[in-house]
Amino acid sequence: MAWVREVCKRIGMVLMIGGSSDGDRGRRTPYVIVRCERGGHYVGKKVPGEDDQRPGKRSTGSKKCNCPFKLKGTREHKDDEKAEWKLDVSCGIHNHNLFENLHGHSYAGRLSKEDVSFVHTMKKAMVKPRAILRALKQKDPSNVTGMKTVYNTISKLNFSELDGRSQLQSLFVKLKEDEYLSYHRSNELNAITDLFWIHPKCIKLAQSYPYVFVIDCTYKTNRYGLPFLEIVGFTCTNKTFSIAFAYLDHEKTENFE
Repeated sequence: MAWVREVCKRIGMVLMIGGSSDGDRGRRTPYVIVRCERGGHYVGKKVPGEDDQRPGKRSTGSKKCNCPFKLKGTREHKDDEKAEWKLDVSCGIHNHNLFENLHGHSYAGRLSKEDVSFVHTMKKAMVKPRAILRALKQKDPSNVTGMKTVYNTISKLNFSELDGRSQLQSLFVKLKEDEYLSYHRSNELNAITDLFWIHPKCIKLAQSYPYVFVIDCTYKTNRYGLPFLEIVGFTCTNKTFSIAFAYLDHEKTENFE
């Protein structure tokens, strides 16, 4: 299948498995049926009696056009896993134009397990998605993955790292794992309003250079719209170092107390 898909990709075709059997259900030989991705008809999820043109209904379409292209591969010997496969062309005709460029195609641009592992490693190193995509294409010039696929892969990796926890729960777990000291305040609804964290090494640096501290807030840098407070210190060589960080509900006196 890898060879068939690679050859078809070079000529602008995208194939999918339409059916297969490993030969364990009474068949004499294992087989696999390969069809064009645009074969068959789209089967929607329309509810009987429901109007698809109702107000607010999103306009959708389908790439399916009942393309007749079909290949069938059979293994010559059922019990020999190393036996060669025979590929027959059941129908070699397409009823649509082939792709001139598969760049960004949702199926052809899927990442392999090795590529997903590579993206995971690059994400942990805080590499930007655009640089990750560039590295993927440098590693494999035939890669047709687009930016959307990279963003979706990173989003799935982030979700899997939560391990069923909320983002706030995951943050507290990370702070504990990295030995940060943290403090938070909650309102009457038990919702966290302010969160402060600092590392013991930063405390030692602040105690060594307690002369100048700079406190400043940044805005619109997170999805929750909370002011992000950072406390920075200066060494005797005029180098800066971070001391502590905090998310504040509002930039008022009571939030800094």
